[in-house]
Amino acid sequence: MSNAQKNIVIVGGSYGGNTVATLLMKMCAANGISITLIDKYEKRFNIVGTPRGLVDASFGPKQFFGWEGFFSKPEMGRFVHGLVVSVLPTEVILESGEHISYDYLVYAAGSSYGSVGTALSLSIAEHQSYLKQVSDQVSKANQIHIIGGGAYGVELAAEIRYMYKTKKVVLIHSQSQLAFGDTSANLHARALKKLTDLGVNVVLEEKVTSESAETMQAGIKTGTHTLTTQNNKTFESDLTIFTIGFGTPNSGAMSTLPATSVDKPHLNSRGLVLVKKTLQLMDDQYPCIFALGNVAATGAPLTAISVKQQASVVADNISLLIASKPLKEFNPAKQNMIVVTIGPKDAVAEIPYMFNFLADIAGTKMKSSYMFNDMVAKENRAPFVA
Repeated sequence: MSNAQKNIVIVGGSYGGNTVATLLMKMCAANGISITLIDKYEKRFNIVGTPRGLVDASFGPKQFFGWEGFFSKPEMGRFVHGLVVSVLPTEVILESGEHISYDYLVYAAGSSYGSVGTALSLSIAEHQSYLKQVSDQVSKANQIHIIGGGAYGVELAAEIRYMYKTKKVVLIHSQSQLAFGDTSANLHARALKKLTDLGVNVVLEEKVTSESAETMQAGIKTGTHTLTTQNNKTFESDLTIFTIGFGTPNSGAMSTLPATSVDKPHLNSRGLVLVKKTLQLMDDQYPCIFALGNVAATGAPLTAISVKQQASVVADNISLLIASKPLKEFNPAKQNMIVVTIGPKDAVAEIPYMFNFLADIAGTKMKSSYMFNDMVAKENRAPFVA
């Protein structure tokens, strides 16, 4: 292994970028590695906790964690608060105009979702204000409709109904089963029963057609309005939150990286970064650039657990590249692990090699109380507020 210092730049400090940095820090002292972690937020935002943050005004501020203690020693690395707007072959450029050079680049910038309030323009203060604004709207509304029966929609509906027992909460989903990715029908059935027992009215096989794409992308509609489905069913609502769609990948900076040819772009039609099984860019001229998580076309579930698995492969492969050894491949798990909370005291889960009732108990203990805030605080070496 070369004694020359290796500059590793990581773009994005959420589950993927944070895990890569943590694993690579273990190599720093012995291998001359310098890490620069760049994130658009001055604090780390735990996006997994958003369904509760949008409902419970006291929870939103607890979703942010400082970076002050993350690099325990200056020689291990540094955190840079900034937005990367351009990726070039040997450096990234921030919105501020700062240039940061790299030998290895990890692009883990994630995606933006209208209903979560993760637009690139938001600062921490603006984001906290957004969470407070929505939680106030939830508290005032009486007929609340959640559009989209994925994990996020299910968790949000459950949080609202758990906190406000007298509010009418309707979850409308276009498919015949709740959308938890490649999971069993039994998980759907358990989630449906627990939602119904909680008092959520779940309407399946109905697609809301009365709202524009712009409204759905914005994520929320307030004031008295009527929702209409493709079967001409109507629902009177005074607050509708849209949780459908894949979000918008934060991949714009990658479009500035010169490609081998015009017919081999770095992004696919959805804006996801094209990667090999090693999670390197598909373009062979950039073996030292990796992408993972919700911004990359990995074919893996969009879960924190899957992203952390990808991060482990990326960290190992950077080490192997430095040592001129063969790289590992990331293969999505054949049996997904997923935990979907049903309020702060219950969950449904699928965990490999575990019976369903035990998985639900384990999932509840793992996630329901704090929505991973406790885990994120530990990862960032930041204070945890219960």
